[in-house]
Amino acid sequence: MLPEASLRHGARGEVEIKLTEDSSYVLQGSHEAIVVRWEYARELLGWPKATLVTSADVPGAVRRGDDVIAVGWSRWVPEALVEGLLEGV
Repeated sequence: MLPEASLRHGARGEVEIKLTEDSSYVLQGSHEAIVVRWEYARELLGWPKATLVTSADVPGAVRRGDDVIAVGWSRWVPEALVEGLLEGV
């Protein structure tokens, strides 16, 4: 969860990490990232609002239009994510 101090000043985005190959645990992390995205919508700045990083493979590419994204550890850190997190810094 984001610390309250970060939320008062705005946060670049939440990163949820799940070191597992268990698909149900990865899905849980995805749900947590979605909840954070909506719970802290006003405080989260830039793109992405929330990111799930997992040791499991995540197919597909990161899409800039999605507020919540998932990436596998083997593809960490996609260039688009780095650009999004550093935008405005």
